[in-house]
This record gives sequence, structure tokens and C-alpha cells, in this order.
Amino acid sequence: MKKALLSFILLFLYSIVSASQVQLNIDESTDELEFQNEYVTCYVDSAGQLGVKDVQGKKFNKLEGGFVNLKIGSAYWLHFSLNSASTKAKKWVFEVLDSHQEVVDVYMFRKDSLVYHAKTGQLVNDESRIYIHKNHVLDLPILANDSLQFYIRFKSNLVGSMLFKIRTNANFSSYAFKEYYYLGLYYGILFLICLINIVLFILLKQRIYLFYLVYVLAWVLLSMIDDGIGKHLIWRNYNWVDHIGYYLAKPILISSYVWYSLNFFRGKQINRKYKRIIVASAVFYIVLQICESVFNYSSPLTTWVMFIPLIIILQVAFNSYNKGFSPARFFILGNVFILMGFLIRFLQDLAIIRFVAYDSLVAIMAVYSRNIGVIFEVVTLTLALGDRFRFVKLQNDKHQEILMKEFAEKEVLQEEVIVHLRENEALKDKVTKELEGKVKERTVELQFKSDELEELNVKLNEQAKAINEMNRLLDLDNYKLKNQVKEVSSNRALFKDVPFEEFKTLYPDKLSVLRFLNDHKWQDGYTCRKCANTKYCDGNTRYSRRCTKCRYDESITAFTIFHKCKFPLEQAFYIVSKTIRLGNDLNTQLVSEELDLRKNTVWNYKSKVLATIDANKKSRNAENFIVIAVLNPAD
Repeated sequence: MKKALLSFILLFLYSIVSASQVQLNIDESTDELEFQNEYVTCYVDSAGQLGVKDVQGKKFNKLEGGFVNLKIGSAYWLHFSLNSASTKAKKWVFEVLDSHQEVVDVYMFRKDSLVYHAKTGQLVNDESRIYIHKNHVLDLPILANDSLQFYIRFKSNLVGSMLFKIRTNANFSSYAFKEYYYLGLYYGILFLICLINIVLFILLKQRIYLFYLVYVLAWVLLSMIDDGIGKHLIWRNYNWVDHIGYYLAKPILISSYVWYSLNFFRGKQINRKYKRIIVASAVFYIVLQICESVFNYSSPLTTWVMFIPLIIILQVAFNSYNKGFSPARFFILGNVFILMGFLIRFLQDLAIIRFVAYDSLVAIMAVYSRNIGVIFEVVTLTLALGDRFRFVKLQNDKHQEILMKEFAEKEVLQEEVIVHLRENEALKDKVTKELEGKVKERTVELQFKSDELEELNVKLNEQAKAINEMNRLLDLDNYKLKNQVKEVSSNRALFKDVPFEEFKTLYPDKLSVLRFLNDHKWQDGYTCRKCANTKYCDGNTRYSRRCTKCRYDESITAFTIFHKCKFPLEQAFYIVSKTIRLGNDLNTQLVSEELDLRKNTVWNYKSKVLATIDANKKSRNAENFIVIAVLNPAD
């Protein structure tokens, strides 16, 4: 009961869908079916997972926007009805006109029964293909007086169209023969132009021929991907070539064309402003093309942006022609052809215009309108290159003629110069002889004076040696005098009542006090206080010494009155010198104010020094007494 109810509902929905579309009819005179929107309904399977049984119960809508602009990743189901009123059976084929389609499934129903299913496309094994053709072609078992329902599924990861035809085998064979014939002419002309430019580049060594060669080869690659010839004949088992080439061919084409054009119009023939706009628009187009390839989407904006550098270059060509650059006329003509081809193909892709072809030749010209424009363009641009070479050669010949005239004038002037030079040469010889006589006389005089100067130089050298010896002795006396002055100043600072500011001129910092200790503490040699070893190396701190045997490190202040001193050593040394000199008469209040120390600190340190003096009364020499007091503190 449930199955019968479900079948009734499906039949009802099917009758509604069928009633909303016009049925196609074929008869004895029909050789080809041209599908229009009114004959076909469409259902979009966004997930791309539904089968034919699943979509039969779905509602098919009118095909919007024609058979173009498939969304990547979605599956499109087309449905149409076909009535064969012919009494004579013919052999029919189903042809997918877009060779980029990866998978195309064709289902044929007769009275709700599936009588035929076939699959074709790029991802289908080529060995299973019946027709070795650039398009995907299948046989259709259409009988005489037959009524059929077709469901066709399109799915591809490249932007493409759902264009297809149903035609007789004879019609297909005739069309394919003519199509391949004209495609052979097309590619033959392109490859011949490539060969010519290779030869010209090798002979003339001009980059413009290399840019034009790359431009023509980009057209070859784009055309082979577009019409399926490349996949059919060259990279049959490499589908990735179509995917990569589909997005790379146009950027290579535009960039090579831009560089070719910029080299064609060089120097003052092209404005910098135009040049920047051309390059910027070309780069913007390449960026848009890369975004399409990365994010898998298609936008008409990319195609419109592609026209910007072409139109600006055409404007530059008009400006150059108006300025007298005659080769620009062929360049203008070639660009007009390619723009017309591009525009016609672009409008075809957007289904804005559509050609209804009544014979195979007109159909081929309609489909390959861009290719025809390419042929006219590359031929006229080749003529433009030849005309440019002739124009440049003519300009060079004129320039050469001007140079020859200038050269002839220069030769006349050169002969006059030669006459003047000969006269000058004779005069110069006469003057030279007179000068040689005077030079000889002057040489004798100079030789005499040179001998006198040499004698004077010898005497001066002897005097210089004596002066240097006197300077050396004076320097020695000066050094001794400076040391005596320093010693006197040091003694005065130590044993005379001098203020701290003057005392600091001799002992300004901690380092000067440590140097004093270093000069006296180990003046008789080093002996380790732990193991009596006399060998040492530098310790961790300045002027400290480390025993090489027991590794004992003795600082320079150890076992001196400055050991563990809590305030600056230069101030402590000042207190020591004043205490030795004044003894108990030292005014600690004045010293504390002078040194900016606490009075108790000065008094305690003074007491420590006096205790050391009492413990070391062995020498009456003041300097030795200070050394003994410093190095032998009281316990």
C-alpha cells in the first residue's frame, strides 16, 4: 500500500514537471537538436550526492541563466522529454560541448523504465570512450516512434558550462571533420608564427620577439585547454595539466602581452602614467585569477578587469600613431580583432548572445570566434613587428645619413687641424731646441747647488743627532724630577697637615689606595699564610694573590688595617695619615665633617690606628711607620 502511494505521488510530481516544459520532437529531416532554455528544466544538488532515483521525485525548475556558469562542487541535473516521430531509425550521438566537464551521467527512461545509462568526462577512463574526439561523445539508442525521458547529471571542479547536443552520427562526423580541419589550420598558423619569432630572436637578439613568442605560446596553451585538443592529444592521462593550465594560461597571456606592448612602444611613445596603469591593472587581474584558483570561484569581474590593460594599450597605440609612429596602425588593427573575439566569446559565455548555426561552417565560426580573432591578431601583430623593424631601420638609416654628413664635415675640419698641428710641430721643435740648451746650462747650476745642499744636509744630520741626545738626557732628568715631585707631594700629603681635597689629588679613589698596598705588602715577595708556598697566580679580586698549591686566595686588604673597612678606603687612608701625624690631638669632629662621616666612625677608626701605633714602635722613620701601622694592625 505504501509503495503504491509513493509511486502515485512520484507519478503526480513527474506529471507536473513534465507539463511545465516543452517536449522536443525529431522527424525524418532532423539531424541536430539545438537545446534552448524552454526545453530543459534543472535541479541543483548542492551536496552532489543524489542519484537518479533521488532526483526523480524532486521539483525541477526552469533553467536560469542558460547552460553556463556552473558552481564548483555542485551537481546539476537536467531533464527534458524527447519524441521521435521518425519512421526510419537513425544512429544518434550525445555530445558534451564543454571538454572541461569531469563527470557527465546520461540516463534515458522509456515508460518510467531505465533503458540506458552511460558515463563520460575527463575523469572517466579514456579506454572506454567509443569516439576518439576532443569532446565527450556517447551513442544514444533512440528508436523510431520512440518517447523518452532524459536525466543528465553534470559535475566538475572547474568553472564550465552544460552545453550539449544530440545529433545524428553522420552530422557529427561531418562537423568533426571540418572542425579538426580548421583547428589544424589555426594551430599550424600559430606554430609557424612561433617559429618565425624564434628565428628573428636568434638573428636580431631583440627581447620583443621573445615576449611575442611567449604571448603566442600562451594562446596555444589557452586554446588547447579551452577546446580540449591538449587533453585529447598531448596530456591524455594528466588531468592536473588542465586544472593548472586553466588558471595559469590567462595570467601568462596578459603578462606577456603587456611586456610585448611596452617594448613595442618604447621611450617617448608611451606615457609613464599609462605605463603604470597598464602594469597595475595587469597585476590586479593576475591577483584576481590566483584568488579564483585558490578559493574555487568564478566572477565576471575578473574577465572585465582583463579588458582594462588591453583598452589602455589600444589608446596608447592610437596616441603613438597620431604622433607619427606608423607601425601602430597594424597594432591597432590586431587589437581590434582580439577585442572583438574576446567580447563575442565573453558574451557567449554569459549567454547574452547566442548563435543559431544552420550549417557546420557557421557553427564552427560561431564557436571559435575568439580563435578567428586570435589568428587575425597574431598575423597583424606579426606585420606590426615587421613594420616596426622597417620603421626603426628607416629611422636608423636617416640617423646614419646625418652621422655621415657630420663625419664628412669632421674630416674637413680634421684636415685643417692637421695643417695647424704640423705648423705647431715645427714651432715646437724650434722652441724645444732652445729650451734644451737652457736646460743644460741650468742643470750645471743645479748640480753645483745640489752638492752644496748635500754638504749642508750632512752637517744638519750631525746637529740633529746631538740635539736628540740632549733631548734624551733632558727627558730623563724631567722623569726623575716628576717622580721626586710626586714623592714629595705624597710625603707632604702623608706627613703634612693638608685638607682632604688636596689629599685626594694623590689618592683619589679606592684603586690608588690598593696600589699603595700592593707596592708595600708584597715588596719582599709572596708567602702563603697557610702552606708557606711562594708561588702564586692572580686571585679573584684586584691585586689579590692565590696560592698555586693550596688554592688559598688572599685579598690585598687582608691582614691590614683596611680589612673589612665599612667606608671608602681613601677616607680610611686619610684618617690613618692624620692620626699618625697628630695622634690623640686629632679633632674627630672636624674630620667627620670633612669626610661626611659619623663622629663615632672616625673616633673608632682613630682608636684602631692608635692601638696599631702603640703595638708597632719599632721604627722612627715616618713613612716606614705608616707602612708598619697599616700592614700590622693591632689584634
